[in-house]
Amino acid sequence: MDLKNGNILIRQLEANPKAKELMLREFPMLSSQLIRLVRNMTLSQVLDLVKSFHVPQSKINRVLQQLKKL
Repeated sequence: MDLKNGNILIRQLEANPKAKELMLREFPMLSSQLIRLVRNMTLSQVLDLVKSFHVPQSKINRVLQQLKKL
């Protein structure tokens, strides 16, 4: 999947069920309701939000690699 250097919109990720499931599984703070609120934000913006929940950068990097493989 082309993440457009982190500039892909969350709504574009949501269009891929596997990408959405991965994001919700790995970042449970992005509940189904919250993910709808951030639909027009970029992946980079949402990952900055995720960092505020003290998610390690190593986990974020791993998820980015998995998204790229989709």
